[in-house]
Amino acid sequence: MLKNNLTQKSLIFSAVFALAFALTGFVIGFIVDSQMILFDGMYSLISFALSLMSVFALRFKNGAKPKKYPFGASNIDSIVIIFKFSIILMLVIVSMVHATNTMIQGGNSPDFGVGVVYALLSTIICVAISILLKKVAQNKQSALVLAEANQWVFDSVTSLTVFISFLLAQFMIVTNTFTELVVYIDPLLVLVLGVYLMKTPILSIKKQLHYLLEVAPNEKIMKHLNTIVKDIENKYNMKESFVRASAGNGSLFLEIDFVVNNSQNQFTISQQDIIRQEISNRIKQLPHDKWMTVAFTNDRKWAV
Repeated sequence: MLKNNLTQKSLIFSAVFALAFALTGFVIGFIVDSQMILFDGMYSLISFALSLMSVFALRFKNGAKPKKYPFGASNIDSIVIIFKFSIILMLVIVSMVHATNTMIQGGNSPDFGVGVVYALLSTIICVAISILLKKVAQNKQSALVLAEANQWVFDSVTSLTVFISFLLAQFMIVTNTFTELVVYIDPLLVLVLGVYLMKTPILSIKKQLHYLLEVAPNEKIMKHLNTIVKDIENKYNMKESFVRASAGNGSLFLEIDFVVNNSQNQFTISQQDIIRQEISNRIKQLPHDKWMTVAFTNDRKWAV
C-alpha cells in the first residue's frame, strides 16, 4: 500500500509540474516567438494529460477485483505507456514537419535573450525532477513512474539544448557573426531534437509490446530460474523439469513442471509444498511481483 501511495503521489507531482511548465512554455513561446519553446510547452501539456492518465491507470490496477482480473491488471501499465509514447512520437513528428516548413520559408527570429533565461531555469528544474522520479521508480519498481522520469529526461535534454543554442545565437547577434544563419537556429533546433527524441518513444513502445506478448525474462533471470529448478530436480531425483516464465512491468509469471519417477508417485501434498517453498525462498531476491505455479506429474505429456 505504501508503494502504491508513493507511486501515486509521484505521478501527481509530475502532473502538476508538467502543467506549470506547459503554461510557462506557451506564454514565453508566444512572447519571444520561438517554435522551440512552444514545442516544449506543447510537450509539457501532453505530459500533464498523460500523467493524469497514469494516475487513473494506477487506481484502476489497485482496484482490480481478483474475480474479474485473477492475474491482476499489470498489463494496464504497458497499454498506458504505449499510448503515452505514441502521442509523444506524433507530437515530435508534427513539430519536425512544421520546423521544416519554417526553414523553407526563411526561418524566424525569436528573442534569444529571454529564451536563454527561460531555458536555463527550465533545465535546472527538469533535471531535478527527473532524478527524483528515477529514484522513486528504482526503489518502488514502478514502470509508470519510470515512464514519467523519462519524459522529464526529454524535457531536460530539450531545455539544455535550447539554452546552449540560444546562448550561441545571442552571441552571434551581439558580435555580428554569421547573422544570416540566426533565423534558422530555432527551427533547426526543433529538427535536431526531434531526431534525438524519437529514439526513446520507439524503444519504449517496442519494449512494452514485448511485455504484452508475454516475452520471457532476460537471459540472466532465466539462467537463475533454470539453475534453481535443476537443483531441485537433482535433489529429489526427478526425471525432468520444465520452466516457463514471462516478464511484465515489475511482474514475473512462473510455471514449473516436474516429471517424477514411478517410485515417487506417492509424493504427498506436504512434500510438494515443501518443494514449492524451497523455490519461493530462492527467488525472493528477484525484484518482481511473482505469480508461481509448481506442478508434478508422472506423465511427460502434461509437462511439455
